[in-house]
Amino acid sequence: MVRLLPQYARPLPPGAEELSRAEKLFAQFKFRESIVEYKAAIELDHDNELAYLGLGDAHYRLGEYHLATMYFSESVAVRPTPQGHHFLGDAILQSLGDRRRARQCYMEALALDPGYQGVREKLDHLSDPHQGEEDDNG
Repeated sequence: MVRLLPQYARPLPPGAEELSRAEKLFAQFKFRESIVEYKAAIELDHDNELAYLGLGDAHYRLGEYHLATMYFSESVAVRPTPQGHHFLGDAILQSLGDRRRARQCYMEALALDPGYQGVREKLDHLSDPHQGEEDDNG
């Protein structure tokens, strides 16, 4: 029945308000505060891949790459997306330096979106043995 209602009249899904607050805090570079809201959104909806993705990105921006890897993994476990695989590859490179696993993540992102140029650039970067492991996730 709710599907028949116009979009503006539908109730918000669980965690939507918390996710919105988290995104606003993230946009203001308030990563610690956004983490609290992302976690609150996940408490209300354990299958919210966007909250896991944002939570991973906040930890990545704070240089907490192992935590970022964990939350990006959760995001792609809930719903595989090109961005989720891309960010997971970036976090794996930063936390573990594992080029093979990062390449696998980037290939999975391309399988979902063959036109994802940012991922193609990451693969080119990994293919060049003279390139460093620097990364600018986001």
